Amino acid sequence: MELVLRGYPSSLRFAEWQQANSLPADKLPHLNEGQKARARDLRISERGYAISLKAAELARQRADAKMDRVARVIAEAVRQRDPEAEVTAVVWDFRAREFKFLRRVNGKEYAESVPTQILDDVILEKEGAEDRLRKELDYRLGGWAGSAA
Repeated sequence: MELVLRGYPSSLRFAEWQQANSLPADKLPHLNEGQKARARDLRISERGYAISLKAAELARQRADAKMDRVARVIAEAVRQRDPEAEVTAVVWDFRAREFKFLRRVNGKEYAESVPTQILDDVILEKEGAEDRLRKELDYRLGGWAGSAA
């Protein structure tokens, strides 16, 4: 299954920036000449630029892990509705506030959407969020149980 993330939720960026900011210099990325020049162009310190790179790396790692969990919940719900169906991709575009997953049934692929608020709650680990996601999927997938939509 392919996982595609575009952007990050703002709460992840801030948390990861705080973590990166607390790291010693030897734990931050070593900048190449192009990155050093970019830091100068932006009028920020090389350390500040390295912190932003590290924060982006940490946010990506954390978002990938959380997205993997969301993808597994979706794949499980799809399999329960139709054992022949397969989730082929999960795409979350934070900037556009869109979430879609692709499912393949009998050789045909269909795009399905899920409200981003539920997914935001899952990512932020709010109580009951995964259960709400499962219920939403059950509702949305109920219309095509055992057949292609």
